[in-house]
Amino acid sequence: MPDTLNTRLPLGQLIIYALGQMGWCLASYGVLNLLVYFYLPPDDGTTAIFPPFIYTGAILGVITVIGLVGAGGRVFDAITDPIIARWSDRMSSTWGRRRKMMAIAVVPFTLFSFLCFYPISSDINTNTTLLVISIILFYLFFTAYYVPYTALISELGKSPKERLRISTAVSLSWSFGFVLGAQVYAFKGMLVDQMGHTLAFQTVIGAYVILAFILMLLPIFFLKENKYVDPQFTNSISQASLKDVLKVKQFRTFLLSDLCYWIGLTFIQIGLVYYTVELFKRPEENASLFQLIMFLLSFACYPLVIIWSRRRGKKPVLLFAFLGFTLIFGLMAIPGLGSISAAYYAMAVTASLPIAIFSILPNVVVADQSNDHSEIHGYSAAGMFYAARSLVTKLGIGLSNLLFPSLLLLNDVAPQLGTQITAVVAASFCFLGYLFLRGYDRAEE
Repeated sequence: MPDTLNTRLPLGQLIIYALGQMGWCLASYGVLNLLVYFYLPPDDGTTAIFPPFIYTGAILGVITVIGLVGAGGRVFDAITDPIIARWSDRMSSTWGRRRKMMAIAVVPFTLFSFLCFYPISSDINTNTTLLVISIILFYLFFTAYYVPYTALISELGKSPKERLRISTAVSLSWSFGFVLGAQVYAFKGMLVDQMGHTLAFQTVIGAYVILAFILMLLPIFFLKENKYVDPQFTNSISQASLKDVLKVKQFRTFLLSDLCYWIGLTFIQIGLVYYTVELFKRPEENASLFQLIMFLLSFACYPLVIIWSRRRGKKPVLLFAFLGFTLIFGLMAIPGLGSISAAYYAMAVTASLPIAIFSILPNVVVADQSNDHSEIHGYSAAGMFYAARSLVTKLGIGLSNLLFPSLLLLNDVAPQLGTQITAVVAASFCFLGYLFLRGYDRAEE
């Protein structure tokens, strides 16, 4: 057995591992970002983009069916996250305990990521039932792939510098996946004349799923987990529960700020096509261009983020990103700004640095906390630490999926009122995340 403590993950292995991140990002992009768009599409003032597959009105005056379905899936996911993390931490296999669970999850994960967008009936009650089942199973198998995958960041990284290197690679891969996912509006636009809106959209989602499946298989078959993971991690059996990792005060503080980040970010991710069509009066394909500009420029910011975080620490850099998003998201809500053509793309350019920061540093913070825990207790609980973050991530996304369509109902009160309020809510949560993160004071930060 090689001295893994002094082994730097080879570039080829790093690429194989990182491509798995692009795969799960692409497979999950639709459910995490496009459910509201597909089942409660934006209003361009002409005809509906998609037919009403499920009930689109209000329940009790304030809640929508798609909001309840999305949030309900997240509640189920929150319950299963720590269970799956514990299974992953305690699993033993000559194949590698993380890769074994990933292999179990990969086929149903990709299958249900497509079925969530494939209503098969003209009856809205039948479609709603099938959507609920598909959402629950999607989240179950998404977690079963995601949690062991991200736990490997801590276990493959033997030092803060190496963990930053691995996190940067997977962040870059995630960004490529997200950029490709965000082009769904552009690809759909290329096919819509031949297929119609619904089939064109489903075709793009299907193509994403096939590519995602191939990419997620790469670390399952080709990552040499047993060679590059510390034997201490491989041979130990974690006794950590979710309660144990949440006892770490600084980790709790970080998670509170991370929850606010995910709520704010998800509001913008869901809302961008609405802001594009309703506030900026542009075709929906421009939303793809907006995200393409933002993420391509964010890649150029990666070296700056790495250098800046090494010199100043991760906390100051993350605080800057929170304030940046607070400003940008707040500007989106200003009435009349949409009439200024340059403002739309200026926001994309300005958001690139905060995106780069949040793409890299949170995973490093979690890996640092997990590594500190393993050094104190003598076993790896990386799966549970990443499950805790995954739980917070999904709670934030779930809450956003519940609130966003409910706020859109305010558009019936005044044109675009609800859409503007969603941007204000996003900015408010980003500022709240900034306030929480100020209380994070890990010594090296």
